Amino acid sequence: MSIQIKYHNIIVPISKLDSLKKINNLSKFLKYCKEEKIKNVWHDDNLIIIGGVMSPHDVELLVNKLTALGLKLLTEDDNFDDICIIDFVNGPTRECPWLEYKLDPWNISYVWLRDKEIGNIIKIPTI
Repeated sequence: MSIQIKYHNIIVPISKLDSLKKINNLSKFLKYCKEEKIKNVWHDDNLIIIGGVMSPHDVELLVNKLTALGLKLLTEDDNFDDICIIDFVNGPTRECPWLEYKLDPWNISYVWLRDKEIGNIIKIPTI
């Protein structure tokens, strides 16, 4: 499956949650987002997307919350590690080896986990 993206988006593979101590599965992560009032969270079988983030400052605040949980932003090579930041016009802001994407801001931009089928696109509600 794949998920539509709009504006700035923060993406985490669901499999990356396994390494976390407290929030080590999708259900716990979604509960955490609700408790922290993190809005616009969608997922398919492979990816979690916090979408429609409007400003770089808000992206930074959300990334800080995710890294505080134990997710890693960057590898030693300066590529995205557990977290990817992508906008729907320009794509990932750094190299993201586990993410595939199709950008079409006039129609629909979407992402999927590399080596998985694109499948149906989960369309997110208008923000």
